[in-house]
Amino acid sequence: MYTAVNNIQFDSVEESDSMRRFMTAILTIALTVVEGTSIAQSEWPEDRISEEYVGRMPPNYRKVVFSEDGCHIAFVLDQGNRQVVEANGVAGRVYDEIGNIVFSPDGRHLAYVGVNGDKWEVVVDGKPGPAYDGISKSTPIFSPDSRHIAYVARNGNEAIVVVDGQPGLQYDGIAKGNPKFSADGKRMAYAAKQGEKWIVVVDGQPSPRYDGINQESPVFSPDGKRVAYVAEHGNKWVLVMEGQKGREYDDAVSSPELSPDGARIACIAWNGPKARVVVDDQPGPEYDAIAAGTPIFSPDGKRWAYGAKTGSTWMVNVDGIAGPAYDSIGSNSMKFSQDGKHIACVAWKGNKGMVVLDGKQGLAYDEICEGPLFSPDGRHLAYAAHKGKKWVVVLDEQAGPEFDGIGIGSLIFSPDGTRTAYTAITGTQQVAIVGGRSMPGFDGISDGSLTFSPNGRHVAYVVTKGTKDMVVVDGNPGPTYGMVMKNSPTFRDDGTMEYLAVMDGKIIRVRFLP
Repeated sequence: MYTAVNNIQFDSVEESDSMRRFMTAILTIALTVVEGTSIAQSEWPEDRISEEYVGRMPPNYRKVVFSEDGCHIAFVLDQGNRQVVEANGVAGRVYDEIGNIVFSPDGRHLAYVGVNGDKWEVVVDGKPGPAYDGISKSTPIFSPDSRHIAYVARNGNEAIVVVDGQPGLQYDGIAKGNPKFSADGKRMAYAAKQGEKWIVVVDGQPSPRYDGINQESPVFSPDGKRVAYVAEHGNKWVLVMEGQKGREYDDAVSSPELSPDGARIACIAWNGPKARVVVDDQPGPEYDAIAAGTPIFSPDGKRWAYGAKTGSTWMVNVDGIAGPAYDSIGSNSMKFSQDGKHIACVAWKGNKGMVVLDGKQGLAYDEICEGPLFSPDGRHLAYAAHKGKKWVVVLDEQAGPEFDGIGIGSLIFSPDGTRTAYTAITGTQQVAIVGGRSMPGFDGISDGSLTFSPNGRHVAYVVTKGTKDMVVVDGNPGPTYGMVMKNSPTFRDDGTMEYLAVMDGKIIRVRFLP
């Protein structure tokens, strides 16, 4: 159930543990690659590799943060009884304490909270902002386009949202998880407390006052054009879209789901123990429960779907039409294809799981551990599953070779949708399987490192061989280092591949030219 949000908390940021090795240890042992599918191994040509010294690897540090692309790094270091941030080898100002520290999505900007005495300030690209009595531990945040930064500050008992260094109006509190930028970075919204009432501020304009705001509100549509929230007024809950109220409900209402184009809106409304999905302010039938991660819209916004439970059975409701009955539906497993023509989810009958595509049941397994995943063009569907002790990746209901483990989260499609890639266990080694072919095996493959180039022609990942790390491109290993950093490697739009590595105490930026 949903309740009014609480006031902002100004807790200090906890210290992180020392950095661990960034490699996968997926499942366990023993199976040999199918004969004839292994790809020969060779090294990168030296004239296509460049190395750039970034800075030293500190022997002791309190915290380490990486940019999303893995190409920038920042440390929090102790300096006596004080602390300092060192980013890409350059140290900043010394503070009594360093709070939250974040890179912008494009990795070009760094912001962190510095504390001196009882004053807090946000430092952006080395430049400190105004001093306040506190900064929310969930901020600062960058806009998705990396052009703006916002945080919540406290002066006395008043809370303020500061955007690009400019403070807004003072309130009695700002909701946790706020403020929020739209996906295009052009808009911002947050829920704020005024006395005993709550408002939603959108692009600087306050809403009417309410008794409460749903904890996850407000929500922007994926295209950033519309914003919605759920508010409590008296003993009623109402869904508000672009300032326009919908119908009222006696019990709680979920956070809204907006279609990608912002034209449609859906939510779950409860009536006592019963729940119904409301689409465009039109309530559907009542059920005992609605599946986690639903309702969802298709990418073009024309279709919607959700899982629903009646008694002991579950069904998939697509465009208002209920499908076959199952014993359960996998949480957050329901997906539309990018073209909106197909829908898939994980369903269970008895102790067997299966992927259901457009109402048609797939092969039965003991567990579906990854997916379903549509190719970008919507023509193919893949997932990982296991039966007994054997694990497989299933592409268009054709099971691939069996392994003793599949890397959780490793299954991906190439951008053009023509190839899959994933990591697996074979014997005592880990291998990458690309387009159904097995690459050379290594002692380990770093979790989440498997990636295709933008044109889909190349695939890269981080491996461990003995005590060394290296990046492998199309089965060919690159130079060895003491460590390849987290979130690596990254392909640029021009095909250049880039990552950070450590060797002999030095941090090195490595580039591999196309």
